[in-house]
Amino acid sequence: MVLNPKMGYKVQFRANSFNIGEIKEQWQCLVTIGGERKPKVVYDTIVSGEFITPALTFDPPRLDFKYMWKKGIASMPINKILNLQNAGPLPTTITIKIDPPFSCSTEKVVLAKGGVETLSIDFDPGMK
Repeated sequence: MVLNPKMGYKVQFRANSFNIGEIKEQWQCLVTIGGERKPKVVYDTIVSGEFITPALTFDPPRLDFKYMWKKGIASMPINKILNLQNAGPLPTTITIKIDPPFSCSTEKVVLAKGGVETLSIDFDPGMK
C-alpha cells in the first residue's frame, strides 16, 4: 500500500491454530521511501498468543431418541432440548450441521464466556 504524508494505517489481525499452547511469530514492517528499491525495516517484533481448545458442556450429556412403530399410526417427529454452555475462558462460535432424519432450527451459535444456548433437536422417524 502507498501512504501519503501524514497518513496512517491501522492493522488488526485474528489468529487461529489447530495446535494448543503458545505460538510465536516474528513480524516485520518494511518500507520503501520515494524511489528506493531496497526496503528498510522500521518495525520488528515477536507476536505471540496462547491458543486453547474450546470447552463446551452439554445438558443432558446424551440425547436418546426412541421410536416404536405401530401399524396404522402415523409417525410424528420427536423433539428433545439440548443446552450448550461455554465452559472455556473465551467466547466461541459453533456451526451446527446435522444429517436427516435429525434436524436443528439453529445453524450458528455464538456463546460468550459462561454463556448458555438452548437448542431444539428433532428426530423424524417417518423420513425416508
